[in-house]
Amino acid sequence: MSEDYLPENPIPTGFKIADIVSALPVLMFPWLLTGTPPGGEYRTLLWLYPFYVLLSAWCAWKCYPTRAALAWILLTLMWLTHAAVAYMCFVL
Repeated sequence: MSEDYLPENPIPTGFKIADIVSALPVLMFPWLLTGTPPGGEYRTLLWLYPFYVLLSAWCAWKCYPTRAALAWILLTLMWLTHAAVAYMCFVL
């Protein structure tokens, strides 16, 4: 039987740093929580935000050895989510 095999590449240090730094804005969660109005869908989305960021960072780390492009796409989506959450908490 033949299996589709993708060669594993080691995770470069630059990606490791980018992945960890991309997950750091989650530490602002208490300040973000105080910036949102009480109740409503904003607060619900904000409570889901840390779980999304941590899961996205973990998935990007795990998939990099076989699918590097997908890992960078996950990081890009995470950066866009950081911008959207900051906009939601501080501008709206």
